[in-house]
Amino acid sequence: MPERHYHIITSAGPRTGTGHLQRMMLLSWYLNHHTSHTATLQLHEKNPRIPEEIIPFLTGDIPPRTDLIIRDMRDSTPANIQTLRQAAPVLVIDDEGTGAGLADGRLYLLPRPGSNLPAGPGSPGFFLYGYGIYTGITPGSEPVTKDIDISIYNGNMAGDEHAAKMRQLLPPGITVGILQGSRSRIIQSGDTGKEQPADYASLLLRSRCVLSHFGILLYEAHLCGCALLSVNPTEYHSHLADITPLPVYNLGIMDTLDASTLQHTIHTILQQNNSVSLTPLDVRQQIEENLQQCVNWLTALPFYR
Repeated sequence: MPERHYHIITSAGPRTGTGHLQRMMLLSWYLNHHTSHTATLQLHEKNPRIPEEIIPFLTGDIPPRTDLIIRDMRDSTPANIQTLRQAAPVLVIDDEGTGAGLADGRLYLLPRPGSNLPAGPGSPGFFLYGYGIYTGITPGSEPVTKDIDISIYNGNMAGDEHAAKMRQLLPPGITVGILQGSRSRIIQSGDTGKEQPADYASLLLRSRCVLSHFGILLYEAHLCGCALLSVNPTEYHSHLADITPLPVYNLGIMDTLDASTLQHTIHTILQQNNSVSLTPLDVRQQIEENLQQCVNWLTALPFYR
């Protein structure tokens, strides 16, 4: 198999979230460390949260030896794709921009807006999880105890006030985790002031239920055996939560959320106790299997020059 170089373009921010960046950081890391191929990573917007081990992959230019450009952003224009194709063939991921149809290939990992199908043509059957969950899991062969009732993701770019608002809507007397990157933490049942730090991956493995807007976090929570509850910032995200193949309880958008409905749903989920305790080793292996399937799919694409 010929060694190839992949140039990955992606972004993260208040509008786009962090999912695109998370999965492309992991893909670039995996390509560079676990295959005979190489990868560079170009960020459309500067991001201060890049881990040190990813920084060597960063570049502002497309290397001249690039075999394939992977653009993981959802808003391409014809000019974007035409310019990129002058350097190498282009694969776009989860892109509904006006330029996506001009790319050499399209890949759908998430459900498509406006469609009742979980993914469109070109979906290969694998999923790409984030760098944070993969590197945050310490492999172990013992199942992790589900001792956190619910963990909340309030958006990596959102402030603490959002998490505080969500906590006020939760049923009393439950143990709550706050999923907020390096600031993730646990609030013990009945404790209104004390918090203990925790890491993102550990919270997912320990949580019985996760509350988040639609995004790859729900996929990662499902991978960790959590029940899934979705409350979204926009109708766009709510629609995606409705059509995802994941078993999601979707309560619509935040602006119209009814506290009693949320509390009843959480109570029902916790009473059902359908969460699954998994070993960290199992979760890491599943992530790696998906990565290898992705690499196999990429190397078999028919439009390399």
